[in-house]
Amino acid sequence: MSKIIKIEVDDRNGLTCIHYEDGYRHYYEDIRIGLSWPVKNIPGYYCIFGQVNYANEFGKKPVRYFTEKDSKDIISLFNHMSDYASLLKAKRIYTDLGGEFEEYREIISEYCSENDLHGLHLKQAPWANNFHYSVRALIQEYRDTKAMEYPENTTLGEQVNSITEDDHDPERFDKFYAVKALKYVLASFRRYPPTGGMTSHDADRMQQLYGPPGIRAGNGPLNM
Repeated sequence: MSKIIKIEVDDRNGLTCIHYEDGYRHYYEDIRIGLSWPVKNIPGYYCIFGQVNYANEFGKKPVRYFTEKDSKDIISLFNHMSDYASLLKAKRIYTDLGGEFEEYREIISEYCSENDLHGLHLKQAPWANNFHYSVRALIQEYRDTKAMEYPENTTLGEQVNSITEDDHDPERFDKFYAVKALKYVLASFRRYPPTGGMTSHDADRMQQLYGPPGIRAGNGPLNM
């Protein structure tokens, strides 16, 4: 994955243009974060994905991986997350806001206030407790329609590729914390699709500003 050298947001239509060192550019309708909280001896985890502004051969707009991190220390995790959220212009964090995580929500609220992170917002992930739809159907659909791009040699890639039918029991699912965060962010794109997107006029304007969109996959980790 080529190094990111510049990130710009078109204020008129909300598209994020990411410029890479190799000369390629990619346009994203939105960039979002999926977050799973620490549970017992299992670390918390986040991943960041962006939805591109064009459809693939299946008529789906792919989402692309940017980065991930896991930690049992929620402040350390959020500190890392906020740095990349600021870089990538990501503002929404989708997670489970159930009552059992109220303590974490209060910690994060205080952290954001103390560090002037008012642009980051915790959001309830759609279908957070609908395990069968979000894992068995939603993630599988994204894979089957080639609408999800992520590196294999990541925690997320390892967990997505190793989860089995036996692990689809919610009682056993906590150890797949990366898959859990993934399902949160995918569900957000499904339930709340980005309102940005290019009309033909927008497309012409973006190409005048930035040149034609790149064709490279762009699915590797950030190389800063």
